[in-house]
Amino acid sequence: MGVTIDVSDGQIDVGDDKNVTVVAKDSSGSPVQLSTIDLTFSPTNGTETTYSKSDFSEQDNKYTLEHPFRTAGMVTIDCTVTDMGQTQERTQGREYVNA
Repeated sequence: MGVTIDVSDGQIDVGDDKNVTVVAKDSSGSPVQLSTIDLTFSPTNGTETTYSKSDFSEQDNKYTLEHPFRTAGMVTIDCTVTDMGQTQERTQGREYVNA
């Protein structure tokens, strides 16, 4: 299983609310249904925010939420998902928030 985290297109500025989409795909590239999602945003200069599956809306096994970016600088995004077969996958990403 592979997991991707996609933040809405365009640069991120302080004060932006951006859609964040999490998708897990099986070996054939098809999105899979998830039983859990743990998504954490850790800004270099700010407060960590953690979301769970209940915070997301789901359509076609794509899970989306809106996250407010309130602190300038680097943000580490850490995501761990579990599919219905209890297979777990973790991925991390980084985004830069402009002042």
